[in-house]
Amino acid sequence: MLGSKNTKWILLIPLLATAGFHAYSASAEWQRPLQPSFSGGDLVCLTAHPQKHSGFLIANNSQLFEGSSSSGWKMLWSGAGKKEGIVKVFTDPSFPDHAFLLTSGTIFKGNLLLNSWETVYRSGNSADKKPLSFAVDPENPSRWFAGTSGGLWVTLNAGKDWARSGLVSDSEAVKLLNFTENGLLIGSNTILRLSLLDSEPQIVFELPPRSLEFPGGTETDDEEEFLYASRLFELIKIPGRANHFFLGTDEGVFESSDGGHSWEPLPQSGLQSTKVLGLAYSGKTASLFAATPRGTYRYHPDKESWQVLSDGLAKAYTKSLAVVNDSVLIGITGDGFVEYPVAPEPPASLPMQIFMPEAETLELLKKLISLEPSSRDIHNAVIRYADVSNGKIKRWHAESRLAMLVPKFTFNKSSSGHNTIDLDRGSTNDPDKYILGPESFSNSAYRTISWDLGDAIYSSAQTSIDSRGKLMVELRQDLLSEATRIYYERRRLQIDIVYEPSPSEQKHLDRLIRLDELTALLDAMTDGFLSKRLEEIYERNVELNGLWIYCFKAERGLPPGT
Repeated sequence: MLGSKNTKWILLIPLLATAGFHAYSASAEWQRPLQPSFSGGDLVCLTAHPQKHSGFLIANNSQLFEGSSSSGWKMLWSGAGKKEGIVKVFTDPSFPDHAFLLTSGTIFKGNLLLNSWETVYRSGNSADKKPLSFAVDPENPSRWFAGTSGGLWVTLNAGKDWARSGLVSDSEAVKLLNFTENGLLIGSNTILRLSLLDSEPQIVFELPPRSLEFPGGTETDDEEEFLYASRLFELIKIPGRANHFFLGTDEGVFESSDGGHSWEPLPQSGLQSTKVLGLAYSGKTASLFAATPRGTYRYHPDKESWQVLSDGLAKAYTKSLAVVNDSVLIGITGDGFVEYPVAPEPPASLPMQIFMPEAETLELLKKLISLEPSSRDIHNAVIRYADVSNGKIKRWHAESRLAMLVPKFTFNKSSSGHNTIDLDRGSTNDPDKYILGPESFSNSAYRTISWDLGDAIYSSAQTSIDSRGKLMVELRQDLLSEATRIYYERRRLQIDIVYEPSPSEQKHLDRLIRLDELTALLDAMTDGFLSKRLEEIYERNVELNGLWIYCFKAERGLPPGT
């Protein structure tokens, strides 16, 4: 048993900054507090409260709530029964007591102190006027911009009257807006423009448009096609620095420190997905956070890499982030609303103690790793179960060519019958007479057999095969990428359980449940391949069960007070 083994400790002096970082950050954990009402649908967006340091605003499809770390939820706005869903919520320093709520057809301005709301923009059910973004001119608080699905609109009297700005095409969707020190950044699906002092906007950043080719027969609505075309997702400004921006795209994060004139990509090392849906920045710790479909990440400039913060697959999909009071990172993930304590990285000179398992325990872990299926084994199992092997496409191509040997057989038979009638014309005074003769019948039949020898070189079926082959390759890549991510997350968790003792039995059980969860996810992709192999391994090597037995800290040799 692990509890009866002697343990070893090594005191590290300031030599391993990387080890210091991992040990320090391990104490921070995601928390899932009491959730807001789910009656309004899935959570959509959130932002920090403009006035309360520990407060924030969070919205689902039809409701807006105010929350904080010290109190419950307070509903601020409800659109229950309305067809317009919430798109985003904005705050601005020019209106510290207010928030701007964007729905699919309206912009509301709300007084957070009085909890009163007024309409400041209406699309009039026009498809090309749906609001997507919003910005207030810091030099003129009555001058607002509304980015819509069909161009950019401006008001000079705080929402009483709106007109097209003329800065972008009326057919261009404006998803991002943010003011620089002397200009306005305007982002569409793939292009970011900069307008200086209301001058003609200049393109400062651009990504090539994504092909909008959908599988044959696939029905897509306008919203799905619009989201699929988007490549720019988030544009944030560093607090206190008017000319420092970060841009989240589907090719990673880009940075500008000159007011948006030039953009440089941040390194992508550590990112499991380059699709950055949201960004947040903590001024106190000078930390940048990114929300991606593969989890939440924190950027470390000194290491030029990203560190994943998500703990568990339920929190993998992250779509919105914000930093509250420079100390708490809040987000909307696949697990709902979550919180994460933000702390500065420890100094490199901070000494610390690391638990070292006994040699026998390490040998058991190495044995388990050697016996468990490799990532390649998992890949092969995924390919077999999903039937996405390349051999199927090769077989289809071969069969389409062999089809020329099979003749095309045509058979046609027809028959007809009619009465014969003869006309006996009479004289001037006699009428004509019709004489009915015998019935007449006719039958015909023909058969044809043909071969198209050109199919041996190329047939029309191969075009369809090529299209299906492309879709299958994309599906296989997605499946294998997901299987790889789950496989190595499971492997890292196994190592963490052995090397980092759980502080409590509850935490230990939670980690074991996560281990089962990851195993079950791989089973779902492989028809139970992993569990079947694990059953065989543990039946033949019963001693491996000792790796997962919880032992108290005192039994594991931890120093008092840790």
